[in-house]
This record gives sequence, C-alpha cells and structure tokens, in this order.
Amino acid sequence: MKNRRIRYAAIFAALLIAEILIGSFLKTGFIRVYAGDILVIPVLYFLIRIFLPKPTAAVSHFLPAGLFLIGAAAEILQAFDITGRLGIEKDSLLGILMGTVCDPMDLVCYAAGTLLIFLYLFIEKKLEKENMKWKKQ
Repeated sequence: MKNRRIRYAAIFAALLIAEILIGSFLKTGFIRVYAGDILVIPVLYFLIRIFLPKPTAAVSHFLPAGLFLIGAAAEILQAFDITGRLGIEKDSLLGILMGTVCDPMDLVCYAAGTLLIFLYLFIEKKLEKENMKWKKQ
C-alpha cells in the first residue's frame, strides 16, 4: 500500500510541476491553451489517491467522473462571472484557481484528462494482473 502512495505522490508531483511550468513559462500556443486544462483533472485525481491509495472499484471509477463534474461546475460558475460577483480579483491566487473565462473547450479538455485517468486505471490493472502471475510462479 505504501508503494501505491509513493507512486501516486510521484505522479501528482510530476503533473503539478508540468502545470506550474506551463502556467509560468508558456504564454500562448496549443500547450498553454489545452494541455494545462487536460492535466487539471489528473492532478486532482492523483492528489486524492495519495490519501486513498486502494479504494473500492466503484470509488476508483466514480472519482474521475466526479472530478469531471466539478470541473464542469467550475466552468458553469465562470459563465456566471462568479469571481466578479464575489469580488475576487482575477489576478489573485483564488481568482486564478477558480478561473475567470468560460470556454466550452475546457470541458473537452477535462473530458480528455478524465479519459487519461481511465487509461491509467486500465494499464494499472493490467500490470497488477501480470504481477500476480509472476508471484504465483
């Protein structure tokens, strides 16, 4: 179980560093516009999995979907200018985290990030089965 936590923490750290680098150094382009949004859902997923390393199958499959719904809710709130209504400055940390511009393409990016998580889960399960075969021999 400890190995899973370490694995999830390492993946989380790598994705978070990628997000920070994208946000800090890229001002325009495909990666800046889309890759950062694609990585948001996996970053949150692996952060949660550090503290929940081996959930039930239902939880591990509903968690990515739930995170996607949270991302979609954030986009809807952005459409209603929630930061402006709450008096949050757009350049503040909270304003940056909440986002200020509603873009339907963000939903596509969140869906892509969610699909990446499901791909990871598929690969993880396949590797665990292979590992179990080796342990039985």
